[in-house]
Amino acid sequence: MFIAKKDIFYKTIAIRTVFYVLIGLLLLLLPSYTFIKIKYRDYPKYIEVVKKLEADPNNILLQQEEEKEYNKMKSRQ
Repeated sequence: MFIAKKDIFYKTIAIRTVFYVLIGLLLLLLPSYTFIKIKYRDYPKYIEVVKKLEADPNNILLQQEEEKEYNKMKSRQ
């Protein structure tokens, strides 16, 4: 009787583990800008500036442009 309950216990743990590992792999394989695109979907200019800034993080003009677009976005909310 105890062994049967133990088997069910380990089976449910295995199923949960597989489920969470699959979700983790899915999130890991998503493109890096997916969450930014979802969060700022109404602000395509901001998304483009963030992508450019990621490619060239030392560019002062891009940093200023990103700050300007961010402030525009926050003022509209």
